[in-house]
Amino acid sequence: MTRPISQTRFRLLMLAFALVLGFQAMWIILPETIRPGPIHLSFDKRAAASAQLQRSKAAWAASLGSVRGDLWADNALTYADLIWTGNPEQEARASAQRALTYSPHRADVWLLLATLNSRFDGTALQAASALKMSYYTGPNEISLFPLRFFVSFRSQALDDIELQDMVRRDIRMVITRKPDLKPDLIIAYKNASPENRKFVDQAIAEVDSTFLASVRAGLR
Repeated sequence: MTRPISQTRFRLLMLAFALVLGFQAMWIILPETIRPGPIHLSFDKRAAASAQLQRSKAAWAASLGSVRGDLWADNALTYADLIWTGNPEQEARASAQRALTYSPHRADVWLLLATLNSRFDGTALQAASALKMSYYTGPNEISLFPLRFFVSFRSQALDDIELQDMVRRDIRMVITRKPDLKPDLIIAYKNASPENRKFVDQAIAEVDSTFLASVRAGLR
């Protein structure tokens, strides 16, 4: 026969339970009061520069959230301005890698890491691996298409056969279903390496040779 729990012991257990719930609530709510708001990876330079201004708040919120991957992802994405300006900092890559430790499903952070890796000499394989992970985790995230084009067209990552198939699929989708992204495709084409431009020419020609003529005309 079990002994009944005394009132004192029961109250202590309830107090301990309440303290645990209170701590969990603070762990969730406090970072949210500091968090600058969800930050998105953008192909737009102004949006990237604006996100950079939120870096200190995002870092503080992530530190308080400890293992919350969404907060670490926000912090990592504040380094997106380095895509356009200056040299990629080691801190930026470390931030992206830490975010992926807690949120390996974030296609945008994988793409950011691929972009940063592509700016360093001798990291083509790392850039290709991160870029493929961005495709695996978010194959249909339309908002990432412009930056994916930009990164793959100007880096050695496109030497990877599997990536070629992924990029070819996105090119086809833009031409046939997302014509509003054609200007972004053209921008990426203008920044492409000569070797990669040959691949892009072929991929576009397979879908719409008339559009290819327009793309090439933009280089003149």
